[in-house]
Amino acid sequence: MRTARTIAGSVLTLSLLAVPCGTAGQSSDELPADGNEDAAPVHVTWTGAYGWSFPVDQPDEVFPWGIREHTGWHLSSYTSDDPRISGEVTYLGATDSPSSPEAGDLARETQLMRIENELGAWQGPVTVVVFPDYLQVSYGWLKGEGAYEGLYYFTSYYDDTASDIHKGQGVIWPGEPPPVPDASLLAAELDR
Repeated sequence: MRTARTIAGSVLTLSLLAVPCGTAGQSSDELPADGNEDAAPVHVTWTGAYGWSFPVDQPDEVFPWGIREHTGWHLSSYTSDDPRISGEVTYLGATDSPSSPEAGDLARETQLMRIENELGAWQGPVTVVVFPDYLQVSYGWLKGEGAYEGLYYFTSYYDDTASDIHKGQGVIWPGEPPPVPDASLLAAELDR
């Protein structure tokens, strides 16, 4: 297990897989009437410390250039300047990397992230790329639950994976992200 290469800094449980996230390319015409529909976007910063890993009951997979590992992490602390984003964080991840990982190798990862606190939770997919210098870039949209219903949280992280402390920023937005534009519109523009 490559702890330093796959540090995410949050706590996640396997039961989170059953919670639905937004569908790419779909958007509701109406925001839910839950008290958050008039909220303005809010910029937030966060800090998290890598806590511990937990086993995921899924075997590693081997493919021609590497291996896919399935892992889970918890962050021992995750705090933000906005209390809605502070809480317990869990990640499940599937990481693709060379079959004989060495310093300087590239890796890609897809994670399911969940942030929970007393009022609600945020959950969604996060995309991660690790570069040769151990720089990790991650981002994703997390859907609000409980008191955060009707809100989405865009999270981002850009830092050294060798560090146990991670710092990032994001934005809490009312309503779903805009839908992916129709591919036919792009095709029409490219055919001009």
